[in-house]
Amino acid sequence: MAYQSSVWLGSVAALCPSQDTTGDGTTTLTDFATVSNGTLTNMDAATDWVTDDSKRCLDFDGTNDHVITDCTPVGGAKRLAFAIKFRRLATTGNGVFAGIANAISGSVNNRFIVYHYSDGNLYCNFDGTNVGYFAFALTDVAWHSLVIHYDGSQTGNANRLKMWLDGVAKTLTFMGTIPAQLTTITAGRLLLGVVSDSSALYGRSRIDDVRVNLRLWSDAERAEIDASRGGTYALASGGKPSLPFSQQVIG
Repeated sequence: MAYQSSVWLGSVAALCPSQDTTGDGTTTLTDFATVSNGTLTNMDAATDWVTDDSKRCLDFDGTNDHVITDCTPVGGAKRLAFAIKFRRLATTGNGVFAGIANAISGSVNNRFIVYHYSDGNLYCNFDGTNVGYFAFALTDVAWHSLVIHYDGSQTGNANRLKMWLDGVAKTLTFMGTIPAQLTTITAGRLLLGVVSDSSALYGRSRIDDVRVNLRLWSDAERAEIDASRGGTYALASGGKPSLPFSQQVIG
């Protein structure tokens, strides 16, 4: 396919084990947006880099495995795009987890997190009580592509939060009010395999190709991200990684 070089614009994190030949077998997960690498924590570098569906990915045990990055967001951002490739590894319990939080076990009021809970719903959670979600079967253990757009400049929950699974827009159920801007997250970090709550929640899953942008993707860019695990990590003409969170224009 003809890759859209603009998919890089606004990138603040691009973590893709299937494309990470230097990180493979180590405790470092390379950030292709060149902002901050991730560190495999409570994980075995020799066994938790695995091949699944002919591509490399990270295997999370659902007990204490996680990746913590130094990717630190600023508060007040009104737009955020998030994408992840994932596969559940169990037909009960919790599944994929990732997001931006102030600590692994910290305040539930400072976070943007994505998780598949044991009740069979896949959630995007802002600040503890403001949530959008859709049903996702616990028995589904196939690979999936999830894309989330948050746009606080819009009005109404359905306009502020949109989610696509494998390119198909999902009808969301909401609790509370999706906020007009992201909360300031003190010492915030992008985390994989775990989300911050009053206690840490871990997911039994495999994860690949996690991306965060401080802008929304076009339909063509979303199609590129969905098309394969990894898409392009060779910078096309005109494409470039973005500045760190702290240097992004907020609006």
